Amino acid sequence: MKSSYSRKVYFSEVNEKKIMPLAEIINYMQDSSAMQGEEIGKGLDYRKERQEGWIINYWQINIKDSIKYMDELKVSTWISSYRGGIWTRDYLIEKDNKYNESNSSFGIAEAKGIWVLYDFKNNKLTVPEKEEINLYGIENGLELKKYGRRIKPGENYEKIWTEDVLPYQIDVNHHMNNSWYIEMLEGELYNRDREFISGFTGTLRIEYKKSAMLGDTINCFESVCEDRRVYELRSDTDEVYAMIEFRSSDENAND
Repeated sequence: MKSSYSRKVYFSEVNEKKIMPLAEIINYMQDSSAMQGEEIGKGLDYRKERQEGWIINYWQINIKDSIKYMDELKVSTWISSYRGGIWTRDYLIEKDNKYNESNSSFGIAEAKGIWVLYDFKNNKLTVPEKEEINLYGIENGLELKKYGRRIKPGENYEKIWTEDVLPYQIDVNHHMNNSWYIEMLEGELYNRDREFISGFTGTLRIEYKKSAMLGDTINCFESVCEDRRVYELRSDTDEVYAMIEFRSSDENAND
């Protein structure tokens, strides 16, 4: 079952160039996931009663063009595969047809997210009941260039910032929400390389390895290679919370 909603991009969602930051794009996508759960009666209250929560392990987001102030958008999501408790959820953000001379909507961002359902009471992965699986259904997935789910580490890392996890970054699952990893990085890159990060187009990949909790310290290390940039967000003991990769094109997708 595909779920969609439409909305306009507002002033509070764009930067100084009237462009939507990457973290806001992720928020749009994860909001569409939550909304679909509510639509089928398996939303936040249902998950809270069962002491469960959806956890994302991986994003691949292809951004074809900047999303700008007052753009009319349609955001869609659906499940494209389910295997052994691992869900692949596809996302599509389309611009309204009045922005397109062909008089039809066109995709401006497309993504795949790998999600798992976590049982917080028993501290383990779990699977939804068959009824819920049937309610979501399985739809054909987007044809994105395939990368491995693991991001290849960079070389010659340089530490570029350190920040603590603050209360307003914690979500209903009691860890730092997945969009904050990229939002914290974007904030630093606006100071270091604004032309690169503002209006970025290409492929953004995020691999989540360990949940950051309230009060944790996050240290960011940067590796700039010829065809990609890799950022590792680490704890004070060098455990990796997340790896973030930027590719300015979809070439060389074998890593």
